[in-house]
Amino acid sequence: MEGFENASENYFKKIEEENLDESKVELVACTVDEGFRRKGIGRKMLEAMIDTYSGKEILLDVLCDNNTAIHLYESVRFVKQGGAFKGFAPEGLERPDCWRMVR
Repeated sequence: MEGFENASENYFKKIEEENLDESKVELVACTVDEGFRRKGIGRKMLEAMIDTYSGKEILLDVLCDNNTAIHLYESVRFVKQGGAFKGFAPEGLERPDCWRMVR
């Protein structure tokens, strides 16, 4: 997708600039193919990450209108941190509203 490379590069620069220390981990992207959704796969992936990084703070960004993902994250004790912010999008597209969530 045209413009995506620049948008994703800027997003990763933002992550680097946050200078996450070794006590924190950021989930940058996680998705389940549409044909496999609602089967517990996303929950299993998320729980595996939580187990792998036990004792570390886990951060992620989620689209404000992705109620299914927000419900999943909240069900494993993620909470919203701060207010909504504009996420990244390919050049020329509107940047979506996102929540930062932490656990």
